[in-house]
Amino acid sequence: MKELLVDKNGYEQFFEELSKKSAIIKSIIVQYFSLYTEEELQSLSETEIKTELTMQINQHLILGQIENIYFSEYIFLK
Repeated sequence: MKELLVDKNGYEQFFEELSKKSAIIKSIIVQYFSLYTEEELQSLSETEIKTELTMQINQHLILGQIENIYFSEYIFLK
């Protein structure tokens, strides 16, 4: 893992990368949740889910890495 030193301009470039890759990020999240049933998701800890999603998203990023994902609730569609 490379060490990343980021100045203000670096943050702007990283945010631009995130913006450009938002469709990929959304796809990763949708695909992840579609792999599990409601019961399976409820059996996983929030930390497990966030860790796995963070790892999958970071594989597609070049200019930086996300450290955490925040969500407040699950909505299960039937």
